[in-house]
Amino acid sequence: MIDNMKNFIGKWGWVSIDDIHTEHFKQYIHPKHVNSIEKLTLIDHVFQCLDIEKDGYLNLKSTETSLLLKQEVFRLMPQEPDFKPLQKVKFLNSKGFLEFGIVKKISWHNNEHKHIYLLEIDNKMKSRRYYGEDLQSNENLDSYK
Repeated sequence: MIDNMKNFIGKWGWVSIDDIHTEHFKQYIHPKHVNSIEKLTLIDHVFQCLDIEKDGYLNLKSTETSLLLKQEVFRLMPQEPDFKPLQKVKFLNSKGFLEFGIVKKISWHNNEHKHIYLLEIDNKMKSRRYYGEDLQSNENLDSYK
């Protein structure tokens, strides 16, 4: 089973963190993280699988925390995102002016089959959704690691 799970290493996916405090979700959390999760207030649904533990739990990292969770609650992204969480980006706003922001949330548009990025600009979340083609990197891509 763990050999099949090796395909998860390095991949990006979503975890339903809205359910993380429910009794049902606790069955998917490594026992050593159950108590610490109860104290967390998470908003970032995007995680990267860093490794597979010997007991079969995925070692997942988001912008907010690292967790050991079972594979069942990690939904792989259909493709790797062009931009990573907390990556600095630049784009032209609706008036044609250059703006700078930070990727704060990554979703998926089922009809368009591409990622949707929500940005924070000047410490405020923008309500507009951006696609990868709307954005350009404004930093070294190794900054997330």
